[in-house]
Amino acid sequence: MSPRPYRLGQRQMAADETRSRILNAAREQLEKEASFSIDAVARRADVARMTVYYQFGSRRGLLEALFDDLAASGGVIQLPSAFQLQDPMAALDRLIEIFAHFWSSARVV
Repeated sequence: MSPRPYRLGQRQMAADETRSRILNAAREQLEKEASFSIDAVARRADVARMTVYYQFGSRRGLLEALFDDLAASGGVIQLPSAFQLQDPMAALDRLIEIFAHFWSSARVV
């Protein structure tokens, strides 16, 4: 008899949801408070401090993940499209458009 197949579906979804809650809490912490700490983010996300460390490894890891998330949601991943344009003025216009969108999407942070 073979062992029952094990699926990470629900567990992975719960971990992804926790990670998202922590990132949202980190963003809110930076938007609303002058200080930034793992303890404050954990309280805001309603998770244990060690959960934040488990997900991100360190304060720096959390900030890097937050800034990666902000960059992705702000459209910075579109930068390569600007570098592929042959016309330098069109490329510059596209760069300005991308950065203006990024700036307006996360201005407070």
